[in-house]
Amino acid sequence: MYIASKSLAASAAVNTTLQQGIDHLCHKYLTFVLLFLCVISTFSLIYYKDLYRRSFLREQTLVLLQQKMQIRWEQLLLEKAAVSSERHIHSMVLSKLTMHIPRGSEVMLLKL
Repeated sequence: MYIASKSLAASAAVNTTLQQGIDHLCHKYLTFVLLFLCVISTFSLIYYKDLYRRSFLREQTLVLLQQKMQIRWEQLLLEKAAVSSERHIHSMVLSKLTMHIPRGSEVMLLKL
């Protein structure tokens, strides 16, 4: 009986040691997994922050381009209004095409 109780005590000690080893291994594994997740989280934060900055810079560039294009469009509208005015057309006809408004004697009516 004494041998059986010694054997049970030794078995319990081995089980306790084995359980402690497993607990220690699980603790190390869990620590490794948590550390790995922290590193992944940190890199993803850095990546998305950089992506946001690049997107914001691109947006600001496009907004600036849009403002420049709007200014150019307004200049073109003003130029169109100036070029298509009657006074401008009349001065262009007189100067470049050497045309004039016909006098009454120069007008001919054709009847069909």
